Amino acid sequence: MIRAVVLIVAVVCTGCAPMKVDWQRTPGVNLAKYRTFAWWSEFQPPTGIARLDNPALHAIIRDEMARQLSRRGYRLTDAQPDIFLSYTVDLQRNVVATLPLLDGDAERAWGEDRFSREKLGSESAYVKDVEQGTLVIEIIDAAALTPVWRGYATAVVSLKDNARVREWRVRTAVDRICWDVPSRLFAR
Repeated sequence: MIRAVVLIVAVVCTGCAPMKVDWQRTPGVNLAKYRTFAWWSEFQPPTGIARLDNPALHAIIRDEMARQLSRRGYRLTDAQPDIFLSYTVDLQRNVVATLPLLDGDAERAWGEDRFSREKLGSESAYVKDVEQGTLVIEIIDAAALTPVWRGYATAVVSLKDNARVREWRVRTAVDRICWDVPSRLFAR
C-alpha cells in the first residue's frame, strides 16, 4: 500500500516541475481601464520548430488566454479592441547542474532540520541536458500600438509527456501568467 502511494506521488510530482513566472507593466498604465481585446495576428509566425508550430498548441494558448481574460471581465471583440494580445513560444536546450548538499544546506534550504542529506538523497553532483519551454504573452494598447504589459512562464518540458499532460502544462502556464492581469469586474 505504501509503495502504491509513493508511486502515485512520484508520478503526480513529475508534472509539477518548477515553473518560473514573471510580469512587467508599463509604469502608470491601469490595465483595468481596458474593456475589449482581440488577437494581434490571426496566425502565429512559424518558429521552425515542429513542436511549437503545432496548430493544437496555438489553439490551447488562445483558448486559455481568452478564457482567463473573460473571467476577469474583458470581452473578445471583432470590432476595434482596446487591447491586442500577442504571444511567443520558444524552446531551448539548457544544462542544469545539481550540487551535493553540504552539512546544514538542507536545513537552510527547507527551513526545517528534519530534512537531512540521507533523506534528501544524492551525495554527488550531476549535470543534465534539458529542454526549457517559454511562453511570453504581451498586451498591447490598441490606440497607441505600444506594449503595456508582458508576462512569461518558463519550465522544463519533456517529450515523454502525453498530449493531456502537455495541454495541462500549457493551460497552467497561461493561468499563472494571467495572475497579474487585474480584474475588470471590480474596476470603476
